Amino acid sequence: MRSRPVIPMVLMALLPGTVLGQDSAAVTVTTVAQYEAALASLALDHTTALVGITADWCAHCQAIKAQVLPDSAVQEMLVGIPLISVDVTAADDDTADILTHLEAWGPPTFFIIDLAAGAEQPQTRSLGMFTVEDLSHRLAPFAVPDI
Repeated sequence: MRSRPVIPMVLMALLPGTVLGQDSAAVTVTTVAQYEAALASLALDHTTALVGITADWCAHCQAIKAQVLPDSAVQEMLVGIPLISVDVTAADDDTADILTHLEAWGPPTFFIIDLAAGAEQPQTRSLGMFTVEDLSHRLAPFAVPDI
């Protein structure tokens, strides 16, 4: 009998529907270990996730959070797709490590990841500011169809 892994306390605070569509989860991480734990935890119930690298001091990140993610079209596509928010606000050694791990230059960077494989889905990475249409186009192949 296979037991479920112990979920770290940081992941116990998954917040359904706070930033994403209904029945979605969001978790914020700041280290590679937290990121890897989030992948493992979310893979228990999901196949893909949206990874967003952001910082409080990043103006484009704040615009994406305020204008793109809350858009109703994006919200519909994000039903069942959790968000792993990688917070690089601190700009410290942990930030450098996670940016290197994710092969990212900095915020804002968004991409879709296959949770089981831990691999970024091809042609889903957005660097810098993007529109609702851009994100919708990237999410479309992974969105749960209406039943």
